[in-house]
Amino acid sequence: MLQVDEQWAVRTDDSCTWWPHDLAQRIATRPITGTTGADQGVLLLLVETDVLRGVPLDYPAIGLVVNELNSANALSALALGEDGVLRLRFSLRVFDDT
Repeated sequence: MLQVDEQWAVRTDDSCTWWPHDLAQRIATRPITGTTGADQGVLLLLVETDVLRGVPLDYPAIGLVVNELNSANALSALALGEDGVLRLRFSLRVFDDT
C-alpha cells in the first residue's frame, strides 16, 4: 500500500493525487469496459506525473521534443495538456492473479 502523508494527498475511491514536492503525481484504477473474454475483471492502472509547468502551447519545438522522447519510451508517454503542463503517463493492465 502506498503510504503518503495525508496533508500532501487527495484520495478518492479509485485514485490518489500526491504532491511530493512542487509537481503532482496521480495514481488511479479503472475497470476495462466494453470488452469480453480475457479482459473481464481486469483493472487498468494509470500513473501520471507532472514533469514541467508553464510550457507555452505555441512553443515551436515542444512537439519535436515530445515525439523524440516518446519514441524511446515503450510503456509510457509524454503529453502536453491544454493547461501547459507536460505530463509523463503510464498505464498497465492488472489481473486478479498478479
